[in-house]
Amino acid sequence: MSKRNGAGRAKYLRRMAKTKKVDWTLAPASESKDHVKINEQYELFINGKWQKPRSGTRSTGSGEPYFDTSNPANEQKLSR
Repeated sequence: MSKRNGAGRAKYLRRMAKTKKVDWTLAPASESKDHVKINEQYELFINGKWQKPRSGTRSTGSGEPYFDTSNPANEQKLSR
């Protein structure tokens, strides 16, 4: 589009609005998880390898080495 100003630009935009179809299909919401694959549980990636965590090493003292990962938008559990 060449540079247009004032009434010329408004006329051009009205003409383009009549001739061009606009696709308003929206992408999936970023907070939904239906467009990505999330495993039920993940291991730890240490020194280039996936490894199981040692039991009882969690700082909370619960002894459970895995913890839940939640979606911050709706607080639903995503994986462990």
